[in-house]
Amino acid sequence: MTRNEFWILIDRLISETSGDLGRFEEALDAHLRSLESTEIQKFSDHFAELQNAANTPAVLEAAFIIGCGASNDGFMDFRRWIVFQGKAAYERIVANPDFLGHYSPDSDPMENWYSEYDPSLAYEEVTGEDPPYFEVDVYPDERSDCEKNDILADRYPELWRRCKS
Repeated sequence: MTRNEFWILIDRLISETSGDLGRFEEALDAHLRSLESTEIQKFSDHFAELQNAANTPAVLEAAFIIGCGASNDGFMDFRRWIVFQGKAAYERIVANPDFLGHYSPDSDPMENWYSEYDPSLAYEEVTGEDPPYFEVDVYPDERSDCEKNDILADRYPELWRRCKS
């Protein structure tokens, strides 16, 4: 599975499930369980790499505004969710997290903007073996102003208004 094939799969499943995250994760799980172990591993590699690419101070600061950045699990779940928004939204969110101030206006960010999906469970079911370890960094190495509300409000005005007003 190439990176392009990864994104085609994600975008197709988003379309087929009308963007419903629960149904999306079920469809993804069923699809992965139909693949050979090497393809599941390639999917998992892309998934981990994209989560790591979203591990930036700006995305962390957005997660703090939303309410899911203070714990490592919350921030990792948020980055999984970003990947599951599809290629175009992923790239836009990572480039400018303030975009989330207008994203998915019918959902509550704290309640709906996270995913706990783990592709290693599909790998284990298909192979009967422990999955390979996928390195996903918890927090960015770079400094963040995530606990300075005045800076966050200025830096991400649309997201701040949505979540803090």
